[in-house]
Amino acid sequence: MPDGNMQDILSEMAARLTGIRLITIVDLDSMMLASWESPDNNLSPEGLGIFIQQIKSTINAFKQSSNGSTRLGDVILNTPSGYMLLKPICNGACFLAVDAPGAVSLGSVRTACNNYTPRLEAALPGYEPLPQRDDMGTTIPQS
Repeated sequence: MPDGNMQDILSEMAARLTGIRLITIVDLDSMMLASWESPDNNLSPEGLGIFIQQIKSTINAFKQSSNGSTRLGDVILNTPSGYMLLKPICNGACFLAVDAPGAVSLGSVRTACNNYTPRLEAALPGYEPLPQRDDMGTTIPQS
């Protein structure tokens, strides 16, 4: 059963991260599934287009790599006004993207992404998490 609405979860996540401009979840085709934008965000339509283009280019690079996005950790892109963090979620089927000014702690953004990923994954309709396995291929019991 889904654990809440993705929009509500993104809003809660943003409330715990002071200064964040934009948080979004996109699928492998760069389609936005849910997003949150700061009321103070002064991102122009052109800036939003560049943001989405950066996400799309990064996803295309993942698709073309031999590892794909399932074995990839967080990706951090520098932007003229700060940074963008892309985190593969749902076993690489989607990405959580956060746009933040440089003054926002990258560590706090990464921690929030890690903490909220399970709830966001549970809120995605039709998503069934794959069992986690260790380096030897043994299934790790769910807690």
